[in-house]
Amino acid sequence: MVVPAQAKVTEINKVTLALEFANHEEKFIDWIIFMSEKWELGLEILHVQTSQGFKEELAILGLEGYLQKKYPGLKVRIHTFYAESASEGLDLYMQENENMILVMCHEHRNLWDQIIHKSKSLQMAYHTHIPLLIMS
Repeated sequence: MVVPAQAKVTEINKVTLALEFANHEEKFIDWIIFMSEKWELGLEILHVQTSQGFKEELAILGLEGYLQKKYPGLKVRIHTFYAESASEGLDLYMQENENMILVMCHEHRNLWDQIIHKSKSLQMAYHTHIPLLIMS
């Protein structure tokens, strides 16, 4: 958990889970739904799309169906931001939304993958102005 000095932690009213629609995220969805209810905070899910198409639309519909089936009656807002990169989409979302904890899932990678691919969640930790929870 990263809490920047300028974060307004007394005004937090929601948890936003940023998803990539990757296999490792299922357990984190279940955990954050449980925790948002326990913390009595609203829940929002954010997905940044870097391309548009049928596959992406199906992914959003699949998430909505998954949540309705597994958690009937759950109040959750799903946001889709279109941007050239995930970090750009996250920045746009954070400019429009405050008073939240941003939650991101971090997948453990081998050393070579860590060298080649930059972690979006770790990049966010260095330039966020809101509380950030990275789950791994």
